[in-house]
Amino acid sequence: MTGRKISDMSDAAGTLWLDVAKRDWSDALLDKCGLSRSHMPTLVEGCEVSATLDPQVAKLWGLNASVVVAGGGGDNAVSAIGVGGGLAGGCLYLSRDLRRAVRGHRRLSSGAAVGGSRLPATCCRTVASDERDA
Repeated sequence: MTGRKISDMSDAAGTLWLDVAKRDWSDALLDKCGLSRSHMPTLVEGCEVSATLDPQVAKLWGLNASVVVAGGGGDNAVSAIGVGGGLAGGCLYLSRDLRRAVRGHRRLSSGAAVGGSRLPATCCRTVASDERDA
């Protein structure tokens, strides 16, 4: 759409190659995988302008090439903001009425989120994967 390789911080954090504190690629982690910054997309914050439309794409879509493409964000990161999870001074807890233990190991993930924030999330296997594995 833009002709550029770009990632927002929340999706970049999912690669585990992002130094979340520095909001930049970790050269040490990339090196462990035989990669370098040249293999990685440019990083932008979700609310930043990442690029404008590629002129050929703009023509194909019938749009002006000056249309701005924002960095965006991963589904969980922007959903958390949508329900107020990015507001200071609180904690957001969501649950459902399913009373079945979910098998699997839990872990805490601290990823980058939209707008310079972080998204700590407790992760576990889903009920759907439990049903599939049963």
